[in-house]
Amino acid sequence: MRKKLTHNWGLKIISVLFAIVLWLIVVNIVDPVETKTFNNVHVTVENESVIKDQGKVYDITDNSDTISVSVKGRRSALEALKSTDLVAIADMKEMIVKDSVPIDVTASKYNDKIQDISPKTRTLKISIEDSATKQFAINTIISGTPGDGYAVGDITCNPSVLKVTGAASVVNKISKVAITVDVEDMTTTINASYTPKFYDSDGDVIESTSLEYKSDDIAVTVDLLKTKEIELNFLTKGTPGDDYQCVGLVCSPDKITVAGEDEDLADLNELDINNDLIDISDATDNVQQIIDITGYLPNAVRLVDSSEASVLVTAIMEKLETKSIEVAKSSIALQNIPSKYSVNYANNDNIVVTIKGLAEVLNDITAGNITASLDLSGLKETGTKVVTVAVSLTDGIEASVVGEVTVNIVVTKSATNASGAKS
Repeated sequence: MRKKLTHNWGLKIISVLFAIVLWLIVVNIVDPVETKTFNNVHVTVENESVIKDQGKVYDITDNSDTISVSVKGRRSALEALKSTDLVAIADMKEMIVKDSVPIDVTASKYNDKIQDISPKTRTLKISIEDSATKQFAINTIISGTPGDGYAVGDITCNPSVLKVTGAASVVNKISKVAITVDVEDMTTTINASYTPKFYDSDGDVIESTSLEYKSDDIAVTVDLLKTKEIELNFLTKGTPGDDYQCVGLVCSPDKITVAGEDEDLADLNELDINNDLIDISDATDNVQQIIDITGYLPNAVRLVDSSEASVLVTAIMEKLETKSIEVAKSSIALQNIPSKYSVNYANNDNIVVTIKGLAEVLNDITAGNITASLDLSGLKETGTKVVTVAVSLTDGIEASVVGEVTVNIVVTKSATNASGAKS
């Protein structure tokens, strides 16, 4: 019996087949075949030169470079498999339809336990158009305010020009390339790298993923300079119209803030604008003139606010008034009376002095501010004469005497020395 069993090949084969079937049953119960979907699988594009060599560029549309993939395989493999273990390739050489590239997906692991890999999106959708290349100067956008007493000085970018290649429809929309530098509360020179952004004519940011350029890192240096507030001095030229006077200059702004190195600002307290004179010739009303002051700044000094470069200067004109003041004849100093003559006034009337000036000046002038004198050195004969009185105002009073002041005097022979005038 034992011999029959050990030498029965048919029975042996049946036993092996039974073992295999049993193993398959156990495996399918313990580690069954299942299907699992993996999302956010990135599609890598190969052989882009197929398009670029034709002077064309492509842009991926419909977000078709991120796909979902269905994988059929053993549960143990599917549980261990990650989206990053799936390799999705879109080979431009395989493109048959102009705007579609077949996507092939493989697994980098567990291939012995995977039966099928099926991308739910089977083609990479692209748009193809002409390529364009342009160069743009790199602009700097300053954000924030430096620390107290500091201002932004020179700004340098390396490179200063960016060569950009991409779809003509995108490149042609670019109006400006710029980087933004935050200087909030900064007091020292800034050295850093920044990523450029692309802007259209409306100031909106253009997505740069489809653009090619040399570097994402633009080296930027921003100097921070000390600031100082200084006064402005302006001058006038010409003579105002009759009976008018320039009473002052008003400028807006009346002070400016400048920036520079410490040594350049140390002795700078005011700025004399001595070439651009305010012309008040024949003026009877206020005169306004806009003057660009940038040419008067020292070479190493700059304005903090460029709007302060143009200063509105107004020459204030006021009409002169007159005032008549009576002065007693007894206040007139008689000078140089020849010894052989005696002088008396013909009447007791006060003299009247007319003064011209600004109203606020005239209001404060009294007879006490007037000096009157008669130089009688030229007397040669007796009789009644009309003589001119020399009249002047106290030093420092900005007004003038109008016309002549005269008095009648009576000259007689004197038997004694010269005498003062009497009424």
